[in-house]
Amino acid sequence: MKRMIVLLLLAFPCFAFSQYILKEGYISLEANENVHRDFTFKNLRIYPLLGGNEFQAAYSDVGSFTNLQEALENEKVIISEKGGAVLQTAGYNNDELLDENYSIQQMESRQATEQDGDVNALYIENVSQDTVYLMAGEVVKGGKQDRVLASDRVLPPGSGKVELPVFCVEHGRWNYLSSPAGFSEYFSVSSNSVRGKAVKEKNQYEVWEAVAEVTDKQGAKSGSGTYTALQDAIDYTKSLEEYSNYFNQQLKQLDDCIGFVGVTGDRIIGCDIFATPGLFAKQCDNLLDAYITEAISEGEALSINDKDVFNYLNEFLSDEASQEEVVRAKGMEFKHKGRKLHVNTY
Repeated sequence: MKRMIVLLLLAFPCFAFSQYILKEGYISLEANENVHRDFTFKNLRIYPLLGGNEFQAAYSDVGSFTNLQEALENEKVIISEKGGAVLQTAGYNNDELLDENYSIQQMESRQATEQDGDVNALYIENVSQDTVYLMAGEVVKGGKQDRVLASDRVLPPGSGKVELPVFCVEHGRWNYLSSPAGFSEYFSVSSNSVRGKAVKEKNQYEVWEAVAEVTDKQGAKSGSGTYTALQDAIDYTKSLEEYSNYFNQQLKQLDDCIGFVGVTGDRIIGCDIFATPGLFAKQCDNLLDAYITEAISEGEALSINDKDVFNYLNEFLSDEASQEEVVRAKGMEFKHKGRKLHVNTY
């Protein structure tokens, strides 16, 4: 009996230290005048979240990861269409998708044909010796349609073909544009409004609507209505670069940063937290694009109170007992080998 008590006591610190909670030694919120000065640019403010000593110690053995962008650029993963007959819907334009009277039923009844492929699933294979981390919201270009990833995933070395849940972010194309016909180009992380629809609502039509709203506001029109047309919107890309350069420079000064909360006007855009500073650093550059795009498209002059940000975080970081339920309602959490690697809320 005494031996069992000792073992439990030894195990408890490991369990406690692994918690995603707002508490000294675990996760702390940077909310002060320095944040207002250093982490505010135009319509966007980010509140860095720092991992304490106990938190970092608990996750020090999770290993290192190659992100999707690196993996694609260095041909460490192969992404391909998944075969099978599915309903393919095409031919919408931005005006129709933005028209509140243009219903989901009308979308369903528009040009629908059976094609070889699967809109909401791809195959991915890790052909390298790296461990590759994929994050929901990342957009890949190519195939028969550009897609956004619908969930996080870790691919072990030599994974073999794995099915990858996705949503289409290019509603007007269903053909290959290049050879070879796979997905060889990484775009970035989609705006929070788009990835929120993919992760929370899991509804293809709502994803298309969100894509149309973002691209229309930035004047990024294309024949296929693709989200990636944003790369050709001159004013948008200029603003994106300005925001990105500013925040990346500030964040690089924080060695213990594991995530942040993003806000604009009087509202919270969302929050992303990772298990280690290294994993956050891998995702940070592209992740910022999701928040910056939201600030450019929907942003307003900042008026939010720090207390509102703390209350938002405290709702799901006060204790782990209720965390899973709250996070599921507001976003997602991803576990790998029983360890929580990423928590995201909107």
